[in-house]
Amino acid sequence: MSKAISIESTNKVLSPHGGLVFFNDMVENLDFRERLRALLPKNGRKQFEKFKSLLLAFICGLDSIDDISVLREDALFSRLTDGACADSTMGDFLRAFSKRQTEQLNELLLETATQLRKNIAVDEDFIIYSSDSTPNEQSGKKMEGVEWNYKKLWCLDTLGVYDHHGFHCGMDVRPGATYSSQGNVLLLGNILGKTQKNIRKFFHGDSAFSNSDHYNTCINADCGFAMALKENVYGPLLKKDLDWKKTNLEFFGKKGCEISECSYTPEGLRGGRKSLRVVLVRTKLEEKQGDLFGERYRHYALVSNIGQHEKVPVMKKKKMRGKRGAIRKKAEGYEWMSATSENIVKFYRSRGNTENFIKEEKYGLDLKHYPCKKLSANKVFGLVGAMAYNLMRLSSFLISKRGCYSKKIRLTLLRRPCQVVSHARRLTLRFNREIAKEVRRNREHLKKMFGRISDTS
Repeated sequence: MSKAISIESTNKVLSPHGGLVFFNDMVENLDFRERLRALLPKNGRKQFEKFKSLLLAFICGLDSIDDISVLREDALFSRLTDGACADSTMGDFLRAFSKRQTEQLNELLLETATQLRKNIAVDEDFIIYSSDSTPNEQSGKKMEGVEWNYKKLWCLDTLGVYDHHGFHCGMDVRPGATYSSQGNVLLLGNILGKTQKNIRKFFHGDSAFSNSDHYNTCINADCGFAMALKENVYGPLLKKDLDWKKTNLEFFGKKGCEISECSYTPEGLRGGRKSLRVVLVRTKLEEKQGDLFGERYRHYALVSNIGQHEKVPVMKKKKMRGKRGAIRKKAEGYEWMSATSENIVKFYRSRGNTENFIKEEKYGLDLKHYPCKKLSANKVFGLVGAMAYNLMRLSSFLISKRGCYSKKIRLTLLRRPCQVVSHARRLTLRFNREIAKEVRRNREHLKKMFGRISDTS
């Protein structure tokens, strides 16, 4: 027999988002108010509070700008953002950014991503960047920049550069039919140029980024790279007298692959380079898969400027038996290894994490769609979303050594019911006893992390 349920009222002011105080601490520690002083539009009141409202709204699970009106009713959210703002006011705020202010916002994204990464990579002497683009489907017919892309999607397109810990370092929101790598040379070149000199830099990208401009951008910045080659580029290389060897690598879902190397001489290489290294992998096709020309193998190729005498960071993986008995591989961090053909392939394969980071932004922070008719306003919206994503990415390392994603972050850190007491210009949050201990512990951990940043920066 089920228990009877009764409903009673209370005059106490409650909030379901007590964990917002933790993310508010991050905003304060990053000194966003001072850093944004010259970047925010001048025509309007409480501009920083509008920025902070959107930032915290993303963390709370914003689905559209309209949700800000709902979040304003949350006593804690309203108090932290000085009353927040109406959704229509937020639209005006996004449209008020100039092109230069948007560029400066992108610079701030890189600065804060670098600062946050220092918390979890204190002793790391390398960094791996990866670029990728993704379509953002839209339903609006009058949105600036919305076009049909090569997949026949009516969309905008977002280009992003991430580091190997998942921090978003640079982004651009572009018309939907824009080619994947367009504009990435400027974005990547700026990021590489502002990376600490004592840190070894690496980059990997898919075949869309494999061109002379990207090769030279990396070479000029002393950055090792591995990029996929297009079939029309590596096709002629297969006609060379290649020495194929057996490898333990699995490719195209098959074992028993073969691997080989050769040189590639694209025009216009800088830095005194005449050629690049190409690693080729092939696996046999089934008889029924053979084409009309009698092709017996399926191929894949990577181009790199990393020599065999050098070392490269390779993701270590440990085989584990899952709960249901299945064998799976679990990542255990990076290890410096000789840049053999196999290790170049393993290095490149860690690029797959970038797609997970993109999915997290698109579905965890609802950057799958953009809300404004004006393309420049959507760029600002995306940049604020990327900053919110970076704050959540840092917080995920408090939960798991390898980090986790938004659903777990919100359940573990954000959704902490509390009573909100405001008295004598002081804000007090009253939690359950155990939750209060957890919130204090997380805030103390955060304080130590940012203290460490100040010591090392």
